[in-house]
Amino acid sequence: CAGAEACARGRAQIGEHEGRMIGKQVQACNRNNITIHIITVIYNRRICEIRSLPQFQAMIGRHPEITLIIADNSTEESILEQNREVASQRSWLRYIECGGNIGLSRAYNRAIATIPQDARYWVMFADDDTWFSLEYLENAHRYLCGIHGSGAYNAHGDAACGASGDAGGDAHGHRAGDAAGRRRIPLQMMCGVVETESGWISPRSEHAKELAFSMFLRRPKPGIYRDLYPINSGFFLAGSALREVGGFDERLFLDQVDFLMMDRLRAHGIRKIGVLPGEIRQSFSGDLRKLISGEQGQS
Repeated sequence: CAGAEACARGRAQIGEHEGRMIGKQVQACNRNNITIHIITVIYNRRICEIRSLPQFQAMIGRHPEITLIIADNSTEESILEQNREVASQRSWLRYIECGGNIGLSRAYNRAIATIPQDARYWVMFADDDTWFSLEYLENAHRYLCGIHGSGAYNAHGDAACGASGDAGGDAHGHRAGDAAGRRRIPLQMMCGVVETESGWISPRSEHAKELAFSMFLRRPKPGIYRDLYPINSGFFLAGSALREVGGFDERLFLDQVDFLMMDRLRAHGIRKIGVLPGEIRQSFSGDLRKLISGEQGQS
């Protein structure tokens, strides 16, 4: 597993100026009691194999308001034993053993239930096969501290996404305007552009959500949009939005969990989403999906 050296490597990448900026962000988050919870669901996979574990550990080392929550849907006892041992040695992660493969929606809800609901928090969903750059994670953290701290960061400043103005992109995912002087409204959703070996896969437009992965809009640039459909991995959602929609629909075991959540958010008037800069790469695990779906049918 990634050890303390991962944190050291992460810190070494911070320059003096960035270090001062991070210090201000921590103060802003702490002053406003902001917490950020990264949720990863694993299935018959070791914690050490989570692709972005070193980045998560580095972020937690920099920002004490971040927590990693691992919901373990594993069914193989040997893997569970190893994961219990690894989790017991790492105070910076919260480990939830789900008692079998309960599906993605229930695992998400179980992880969310461990977060104090009276807190001002955000959740980031992270697939175990996705690599997140520190740039993306820091941009998200910077924005979250900005909207609850000393003002929002705009789309052209500090390499982070801006707070939304009254104008937004349309259902085709066209970029929202950020005209000077508009009233700025904190977002409740953020995501990044997710790449695979075949190209970018997320976010999609409303009209492309049911199409094959090759059918997308033009690649979105950082900014504010309306009615995009991101996949779960790399998706940030405010706790206030989760409370409003009542969490994930547990009737869905695996597929379409992310798209149904976006439909529910839209039904509650939560439609604007910030697209942040920073590299995200996913190894699309079609075989894993088949395995999980197969086990669902046997249960």
